[in-house]
Amino acid sequence: MMPDPTEWGLQRFYRNLAEPNTAANQLLQGKAELGFSAAARFVINRTVGLLGFFDVGADMGLPRQNEDFGQTFGLWGVPTGPYIVFRSEAQR
Repeated sequence: MMPDPTEWGLQRFYRNLAEPNTAANQLLQGKAELGFSAAARFVINRTVGLLGFFDVGADMGLPRQNEDFGQTFGLWGVPTGPYIVFRSEAQR
């Protein structure tokens, strides 16, 4: 069992790895402002936030968003069906 601050830092680190995926999906959905915001959040947290262990982006007014390819496909009109989905630990 890890101390809580260490565990929270690791969770933030892995969640930050999902930001480029979120940014890409927001851009593909036509949400350019949110997409650039997610990309900026990733860069800020990777640099100033020490690889994402600290969520500096949220403190700067860039809240974490959650977008995925299912939402993007739905917006594009792709019908539901059997798709293979890979989830990283950062998306949980």
